[in-house]
Amino acid sequence: TERVEKTTEKLAGILEEARTEASTNATGNFLEGLTDRMGSGFIAISLATADEFCEQDVLGCVVDSSPLTIHYDSPELNGEPYINDLIRSGLVYHEFAHILQNTNPGPTSEALEAFDGDWETMADCYALTYLPGWKLDHRIWVSDYQYWDVSIGYGYTCNASQKQVIRDWFDSLGNPIGPVSQ
Repeated sequence: TERVEKTTEKLAGILEEARTEASTNATGNFLEGLTDRMGSGFIAISLATADEFCEQDVLGCVVDSSPLTIHYDSPELNGEPYINDLIRSGLVYHEFAHILQNTNPGPTSEALEAFDGDWETMADCYALTYLPGWKLDHRIWVSDYQYWDVSIGYGYTCNASQKQVIRDWFDSLGNPIGPVSQ
């Protein structure tokens, strides 16, 4: 009984920390705010150079050694004229899919079959399925006559049957996006 009480107390503390995290944005950063909302406060972020964690040139990543942390390439994401909030949102959705993949290996391995085992294509498809208006190619206007053409993701837009696999996979996780509750 004593062990159960201590565990219950510990879990209540974790839940309270997650609630606090989900309701605050300590950095004031768009990425943190959206990540907190999507992960209900249970996902940590690192606003550093993601390239060193991922060992490649990326805007964000999730690594096996810290499967509940999204590493964002903050300098690139915060100052470049070709990065806007829609692109930042797509990045958060993509990286959130990696969190879900890493924390749900059984259902993920089944869903990956629809993507020929490609985790990145599956994560892109998650963003394409759940983020309204998301696409992999964007035209970002920086003035009345100047724009950037930005391609983000891994270049493959999933089809309707793959989007259904994503919906079925997500529904099977029992991990809804929403406010933290006990």
